[in-house]
Amino acid sequence: MIHTLQNIGIDKISLHTFDFQVINAQKSGLRIKPHEINLETGEQEAEDLFLDASGTQFKGQRAYFNEDDLYQLDISNRGMRITFNPSKYLHPYNLTDDPRGAWSEIENNLKNRGITGAWSEANVTRLDLAKNVTLKQPCLSYNPVWDLLNVKRTKNPSTYPDGYATHNNSTGVNFYNKGKEAKETKLGNNTMRGELQWKKKASVRSNSGIYTMNNLLEVGSTDLEKAYSMKMSNDVFRSDDVNGQQIIPFNDTYVLFQQLVKESRRSAVNKLKAIISTQYIIQDLGGMEAFKLMLKQEGYSRSVINDHIKQASKELMQGSRLRSSCSVVGTLYRELHQKFAS
Repeated sequence: MIHTLQNIGIDKISLHTFDFQVINAQKSGLRIKPHEINLETGEQEAEDLFLDASGTQFKGQRAYFNEDDLYQLDISNRGMRITFNPSKYLHPYNLTDDPRGAWSEIENNLKNRGITGAWSEANVTRLDLAKNVTLKQPCLSYNPVWDLLNVKRTKNPSTYPDGYATHNNSTGVNFYNKGKEAKETKLGNNTMRGELQWKKKASVRSNSGIYTMNNLLEVGSTDLEKAYSMKMSNDVFRSDDVNGQQIIPFNDTYVLFQQLVKESRRSAVNKLKAIISTQYIIQDLGGMEAFKLMLKQEGYSRSVINDHIKQASKELMQGSRLRSSCSVVGTLYRELHQKFAS
């Protein structure tokens, strides 16, 4: 079933199997990429790829074809891999949680090419889940949030004008302006896509409970939504469960410190301590006039008092400015959490 923008769907599937047969290689449409040549011996170091029904052994680096936008097939000495996007098959940017439409078309295409296999038992080795959301602000406005994300066990986080990406060998997370990427002006600049990429068999299984193509065809939309939301909540936005309530660990002091680091890493710690100390002192005494009176009663000179008042005012103004910025970032952070992780 094709969905509207707000639903979670499948953006990519990769299947792997050793149990396949190419009945007639010449009619299959496969192309074979030759392997490297050993210049010392002059021999091509070709690997066995597959036998067709006549018993002919085909060798090379890989055999492959791309069936337009429907799917890609690749054969190597590590077996056969089929990759497709069941959502794009149905719609340029909306998502579906049901791969059966695209998969039925792929099966028919494989059959017409004379390629058979135990497809239902093929391992799901990649599964990308995605969600499109409409934001209150243009995607570009959410850039300050990306510095707050700390996705578990990933590396090389990168930000770009209106998005964010981080990954490792088995997991990836992407947020980006879907209207811009799809070149769909009707989506404007407020439609953001959040993608979770599980790029290994083990990560697909541990995060979704899906092992084979048959499992994937049987899974319901509720199961996919649960897997997506749990990953976003636990590993991306990092909400904590306290007495059954999901609490977002958004700490204003930490965000204030991040703002100070951006201005000057060298002085950030001292400035943070000064701002917080000054705010506490002024608040505890009941205001700046009370602070001034305290200094006067303890015998400080007028010039010294004026210097302290001037410095305290400067620190309060800086703290107010940065906390105002933090408040805006916090609002944006909570909106993304609510729309992607809830």
